[in-house]
Amino acid sequence: MPRKQYYKSKKVIETYDHLPPPRSNKYALSKVAKEQAVKIGDNRYLMRTLECGAVELVRYDYTANKWAVLCFSGIAQQAQAV
Repeated sequence: MPRKQYYKSKKVIETYDHLPPPRSNKYALSKVAKEQAVKIGDNRYLMRTLECGAVELVRYDYTANKWAVLCFSGIAQQAQAV
């Protein structure tokens, strides 16, 4: 019985898994109130709730080999209004 041949990528991708995910420039000075992991669709994000009421969603995009940071402002005020 022949052994299975496994594909090995020749390209080495540096993902910097040992470093914490980056912060956005927009809310770099805001303090983080809470961090948690969330799953939206097929993607896992690190959700940072900031003291100013904003939220950052951070994930590493392996297709683009870059960090993706999504910023949402006024989330805390909208949640209290509902």
